[in-house]
Amino acid sequence: KMAILCRAVLVMLAVVLSGCGVTSSLRLSDRQTIPIDRMIEEVSDAQIIFVGEIHDNPDHHAIQYQVIKGIHANGKPLAIGLEMFSAGSQRELDAWVEGQLDSARFAALYAQNWTEPLELYAAIFQYARDNRIPLVGLNVPSELIQEVKRRGFQALPEEMRRKLSPDISCEVSDEYLAFMGRILPKHGGNSEVLSHFCEAMMLWNSLMARNLAAYLEKHADTTMVVLTGVSHARKTWGIPAQMERGKRQFDYRVILPELPNRAGFPQVTNADADYLTIEPSNAFLRQLLSDVQ
Repeated sequence: KMAILCRAVLVMLAVVLSGCGVTSSLRLSDRQTIPIDRMIEEVSDAQIIFVGEIHDNPDHHAIQYQVIKGIHANGKPLAIGLEMFSAGSQRELDAWVEGQLDSARFAALYAQNWTEPLELYAAIFQYARDNRIPLVGLNVPSELIQEVKRRGFQALPEEMRRKLSPDISCEVSDEYLAFMGRILPKHGGNSEVLSHFCEAMMLWNSLMARNLAAYLEKHADTTMVVLTGVSHARKTWGIPAQMERGKRQFDYRVILPELPNRAGFPQVTNADADYLTIEPSNAFLRQLLSDVQ
């Protein structure tokens, strides 16, 4: 238990150190570099703030932590939407925030939902608990998404189809196929495999958008910071695009991390995000996280 506690303290220290290092962002509307604090101030009026991540990158979680703390400091009701937990985990997430679920049981719940090290998100989850900020599970059953990846949307068993609302979209454009073919070259050579993969991603984004909208329809005065992978957070083809298909429109902003040297990714424009965070090199942080995992 002492080892686990020490590890958590070290990781929270790492997050703080990283947060101190990430100081700038690129505002994509005018390509101006601005301080992170200014970026947080500019997005704070939106009801939804998507903060994308590469799941195993600790710098990205440090930025998310900064945004959450900055929005919370404004005093408005706040919730944190999570790709890392399914909507079916909501009762346990509520218990964690209310202090009714201990750390061991929460860690077990996390392990049932997500495979990345818990330490990457530890400071965020603890901050939510300490400040009674709701954690909202947005994800969907993985077996549904995996089935679409394997066989395509049209091949879904009838019992799975019955669970989906008729307005759930799985449409895939030629532009999206071409984009995913560039960033996923191992799929690009097989049109059927790529098409099924894209259908699965569209269904995934559509269902998470539905879960997100359902929460905000019940909590209309709440601002939600959404933590999710970069491809889900993008305006183009991601959850935001699916939100725009809904009956109710929500004001949102999208913050993405820089993705240097990511083969196949085009330059991010204002059509994809509102801000790009500019990350300094932080070898010490990466080594510290490596040592404590």
